[in-house]
Amino acid sequence: MIRYYLDSNVFRIIKPTHRTHDAELLNLLNRLKGKVLFCYSDGHLDDLKNSEPLMRNLDLEVMGAYVEDNYLSRDPISKQSTSYLATPLEAFNGKNYALYDELLSTGFNLDVIFKDLDEASPLTSSLKGLLKTYFSLPISAIGNVADTSNYDLVQKAWLDKVAPGYSPTMTLNDLMNGATAYSSILLKDKREMASIRKYIRTYMTTDNYNFERWGMEFNERLRSSVNGRSFLEVIESMLVTDQKNDFYLKFLYAYSMLELFGITNERSGKKRKDFTLHSLNTDATHAYFASFTDYFVTNDKGLQLKAHILYQLFKLPTRVLSTKDLLNSQTILMNREETLDTLSASLRHDLDHSLQLFRKQNISDNSVTETYVIGKQQCTTFGNQECTTFGNKSAQEMATRMHNCGVNKTDIF
Repeated sequence: MIRYYLDSNVFRIIKPTHRTHDAELLNLLNRLKGKVLFCYSDGHLDDLKNSEPLMRNLDLEVMGAYVEDNYLSRDPISKQSTSYLATPLEAFNGKNYALYDELLSTGFNLDVIFKDLDEASPLTSSLKGLLKTYFSLPISAIGNVADTSNYDLVQKAWLDKVAPGYSPTMTLNDLMNGATAYSSILLKDKREMASIRKYIRTYMTTDNYNFERWGMEFNERLRSSVNGRSFLEVIESMLVTDQKNDFYLKFLYAYSMLELFGITNERSGKKRKDFTLHSLNTDATHAYFASFTDYFVTNDKGLQLKAHILYQLFKLPTRVLSTKDLLNSQTILMNREETLDTLSASLRHDLDHSLQLFRKQNISDNSVTETYVIGKQQCTTFGNQECTTFGNKSAQEMATRMHNCGVNKTDIF
């Protein structure tokens, strides 16, 4: 079954009460229900975090009529992104946004982080004690520290913003407190994000590598501005130790740096668009989770472009569409209904004509996960930029498709 990820702005304009209501789009989505698979993610929930409860619940219900319980999320402990069976209302009610807001207002505080845990548990007490000891260590005892001896006055001023009182002897807790305080400003203040963008670009000549002029060549052309490193190598250098294996972080960093480095220049009318860190991260989250589907539908032109760039850069087969693109292709879409029989035939064909990359068996329950490379898929195009990539489908992904056609997931493994 074809999978679609609709941006929050798409769900807004299908509401009859919205000032830019699109009746034709609403009609198409209603006809597509049951014929395609609509998915949603944490990005949709974050978009509604600050909404008035009554209106928020209404928006969640509107979205739920299409996405049902097809929820894409990331486990922060295992650092794995996967699909869950939860309606938007259930997923939102399962979020602790109050704790998130409290952490931003109080700084990095282990007592706040663990306040909901059982204080009577010896394990909890031991864990809190261990973490407090760890965060009381000087940062020089934990890892490499920045050499600030060659920093100019502007660089030192920025360091003092991000990490007030920075010193190799400061504790990790003090470093985290300073970083958390500044992050809370970036999350809300467009002017602070604009000043960071301006600061970065004083050291870089964007005409040498921006996407508008150079297309996908920007990845290599950036070397002349950042000590011989390509864009992807710069992103890699921002990640430490096990973060390098966390594609979610890598994707979000890359999305933000496209704009901060001036590779893309999103505009609002004739002026450069201003962002908060929150809005930039939420857009990045949408683009990331949309990469698990076949089509990402959004009318946000800046999001369209940055998602398109990263899908090419990371060789992801997801295509980016506007609602106009979706409406223009409705005749084809309505003729692609997938039944259990056509799905089974499609899967057999995919497996017979694919290359198996690896087969992993879980010794505890003998479950098996197999990953294949299957046929070529065409990416969306912008101007003269075109991309052809190979898509990966795992057994888990196939299980999700079969679940929505009435087949038990355990039949796959």
